[in-house]
Amino acid sequence: MAATQALYLKGSTLWRKNPATLIFERVAQMRLVPVPTATQEYADSTNHDSEGAFEENEPTIKRGDESGATLVFHPDIAMHNQIYDDFINQTKLVWRSFFPDGVRGFEFTARVSRYGFGGGGLNFTDIAQLEYSLKVTGLPTRLT
Repeated sequence: MAATQALYLKGSTLWRKNPATLIFERVAQMRLVPVPTATQEYADSTNHDSEGAFEENEPTIKRGDESGATLVFHPDIAMHNQIYDDFINQTKLVWRSFFPDGVRGFEFTARVSRYGFGGGGLNFTDIAQLEYSLKVTGLPTRLT
């Protein structure tokens, strides 16, 4: 039996494409790096002739899901403030999530669909953690 292969994810990164410069900029201090998720929708095509009275279906559209993200927030980091602006403006952006090797990962378009701080507030015993979600708006591409 072959040995288990596993990938330690510390060092994974998230990058946001700046729409003004077209340059990808790293989102600093990420704790949970989002990866794009999508769902295939199906239409029920079951009919009287369906073999064994088993449900039949046909693929229709793919829907982008929301992917959660968490970072250690600091108001002096411009990108952290930019994520709020992206949420307010509903800017459709290109994002890249990379595994620790910095080569393999995913590229996808998404909007910031949720924005808030963890734990429901600013707890005096915690560090500030920004929790937000990216709503995938296009078919993700694998980066290899």
